[in-house]
Amino acid sequence: MQVPPTFDVVVMLGNSGGSRRGTRPQCSGIPATCQTTRVCVPHGLQDLQVRVGLDCRCTRRRCRRCGDRGDRCARRWTEAASCVSVAAAPSRMTSVASQAFREYLSRLELNPARAEQAATSYNFVKTWLENVLPGASVRRIGSFQRQTKIRPFAEGHEVDVDALVCLGAVEGLAPPGTRGISTESVLESLRRALAQHGRFRLMHPKKDAPTVTLGYADEAFSVELVPAFTDTSRYSTRPWGPACYLVPGADGRWIRADYDHDAQYISSLNQRADVAGDLVRVIKLSKAWFRASGIGLKSFFIEVLAAGLVPGILADWCGRGRTWELPHVFAAFLAHAPEFVRVPLIIPGSFSEQVESGLNGLERLQVEDFIRRQSRRAYMLAFEADPVAACEGWRDFFHDPFPALASVA
Repeated sequence: MQVPPTFDVVVMLGNSGGSRRGTRPQCSGIPATCQTTRVCVPHGLQDLQVRVGLDCRCTRRRCRRCGDRGDRCARRWTEAASCVSVAAAPSRMTSVASQAFREYLSRLELNPARAEQAATSYNFVKTWLENVLPGASVRRIGSFQRQTKIRPFAEGHEVDVDALVCLGAVEGLAPPGTRGISTESVLESLRRALAQHGRFRLMHPKKDAPTVTLGYADEAFSVELVPAFTDTSRYSTRPWGPACYLVPGADGRWIRADYDHDAQYISSLNQRADVAGDLVRVIKLSKAWFRASGIGLKSFFIEVLAAGLVPGILADWCGRGRTWELPHVFAAFLAHAPEFVRVPLIIPGSFSEQVESGLNGLERLQVEDFIRRQSRRAYMLAFEADPVAACEGWRDFFHDPFPALASVA
């Protein structure tokens, strides 16, 4: 089946305060004719919401506006835009398929009873630790904090909660040659505090996440505790916004983690008038689809990728006076996503380290090709006029628990 014709849409990235409606940023002039990516990375590369680095083949061409190659051009211009060949937003979408998406999103939410149980169990852990560790404060981080959590793959699987255990404030990292607080000593003190209570069972932490992971002996619930110190050094403080933390890294060193800034950034984008909540919806849809497709992209990587693409897509459509439905937003996200899977990402203004996809080199190439092929399929379904064919196609695309037509008709 032939994919319908597409045209170039200028997607504005790196504009967290909203876009200028009715205007179209000037493209860098580098032709969007890369044989493999069809992506033109323009002026303002450093201002993109998703920092894609300088390894895109298109950036090695000379810019027609200033004559420089991509790396030097990025330092001289501040206009942030990316030219990607995608379909135009439609004037109207069949409402039945859109209703099916809404019903699917409701099915991705945690079961209310399990959500309440997780909250009760988390509060018990929080109270216990704050009592046995004087001066400590425990708070949620991760997808619960960013409101991007989806239900486990199966009903019997554990609900996991990420929590930060802040043990005080420090003035940055100890200079070389001096003794400081080691990550292992902090992790061990946290383990000892939890071992005092018989209701907890300590679990093996993930290899790339030095945390203390515990579960309840009688419940399908687990919590990953991240010990941390508030970093008050000049390297990670800002005159506005939340504090940054020092947390254990995978190699045993302390690294900076800007949990609160990252959560506020995603939340502020999601609340923009032109986004209207679609960012979080696309994040949840993407997490469910990647999981059902057997693709092991890191959850936070998906969130940062969506935060870098979805608001720009919607700002451009608003500027063009288009209307759309959620299926079009999801299909457009998939159309943009493949090129960015291969590079580490970071949220603008964040002191956190870059977020890796979690895939090795060969896996990244395979996933990139898979997303590109499936994005064409999603495009066809988004523009399917027959509501029966659309719903059946999306159900086959997402698998269970996407609703059948009878559930939304």
